[in-house]
Amino acid sequence: MKQYPILIILYLLPFLAFSQLNIETTLQGGYEYNIFKNPDSLNNAEAAALEQSDLLQSAPLSNLGLAIDWKKKWNSHQLRLGSDASAQLFPSLGIANLWQVDLNQAYTYSMSKKIKFYQKASFRSKNRQGTDAASDVFFIANSYHQVELSAGLDWKPTKPFRIKLEGGKRLKNYQASETSALWYNETNAKLYTRYKFKKEATLQQIEFIGRWRNRLYTRERFEEPNIPIIEEELEEWEEDFDSSFEEYDMTYLIGNLAFKFQLNDQLSLKPAIEYTFRKSNENERLDYTQIHPIIGLNFKNDKTQIKWNTSYSFRTNPYLFPTSETEDALVYQYWRNSLEVEHQLTKKLAFIASINHILRLSNFDEASTRAYRPYDYTRILVGIKYQF
Repeated sequence: MKQYPILIILYLLPFLAFSQLNIETTLQGGYEYNIFKNPDSLNNAEAAALEQSDLLQSAPLSNLGLAIDWKKKWNSHQLRLGSDASAQLFPSLGIANLWQVDLNQAYTYSMSKKIKFYQKASFRSKNRQGTDAASDVFFIANSYHQVELSAGLDWKPTKPFRIKLEGGKRLKNYQASETSALWYNETNAKLYTRYKFKKEATLQQIEFIGRWRNRLYTRERFEEPNIPIIEEELEEWEEDFDSSFEEYDMTYLIGNLAFKFQLNDQLSLKPAIEYTFRKSNENERLDYTQIHPIIGLNFKNDKTQIKWNTSYSFRTNPYLFPTSETEDALVYQYWRNSLEVEHQLTKKLAFIASINHILRLSNFDEASTRAYRPYDYTRILVGIKYQF
């Protein structure tokens, strides 16, 4: 029996010897403005006494990350395993500390020179204490667990043309409050097509992505929010406890058309337009359409890479109104901007920096409508990345 571990290691050595392992670690410091993405004011009697400092919580942070990627190829097969762990620590605001772990697996089998079968699986756990779970003004479900499974075919009928067909499942369970819990079960499908032009051409490629998603949201509401701590009282509480379930069946149709232009040897431009339609089978107030133009600019030379992305989202909810006292429809818009810089200092060490800004515009300013409230959010990080 004692020899079994040694035999297993000896058996795996040839397998591991011809595999590829990459380990990467990051250390960053910075500042996050409006961590919990709250508005700067609320129009509500309950929130009238709240000052801006109560709503907007900002603090310096440290960001630590560790990524491990392992890849093995043999014959017509390829297996890839990866993990990505990160911690965002706020020394002056402990409730904002964020821990996240991602585990990923991907398998590819080359059925022929033109067709590949692939399968992917992932697990994500995000944990943050967040704000007071009993508060309608502040509470946001900052923590969740998510599992995704998918499989598909990758077909290249000709060298410049590529088609992918994929189907999958996603399960997501959000952090519960003292009065409710929320999770959803999603079934999805994706069509990806891409056409590449000659390298000398300015227009390098055109791609289209079509997605279909069906999500069944389930919310459980608890009638008794206060769970007794004393063990003797727990049995009596369980007998009296009752809960109710609400289900929302949502269907999403998403289309994305993108172009890639190679402006010179180092600079590329990628504009895109995305359209989203959501239909609720239970409540038409949850229906919406959204237009989402995107522009991405990428600069890359031997040592430096700079990525800039900007996007705008305009959402139309024809049956949703900010309050029952107005006939004005919901105004709901997003501006998103991000800038990422990476400069190689040595073969393994790089300087990294990033800026992320989100501005959400909305005419929902009631304390009870936190899902649609406006906010202004910014995060700035500067640090180093080391690859082993």
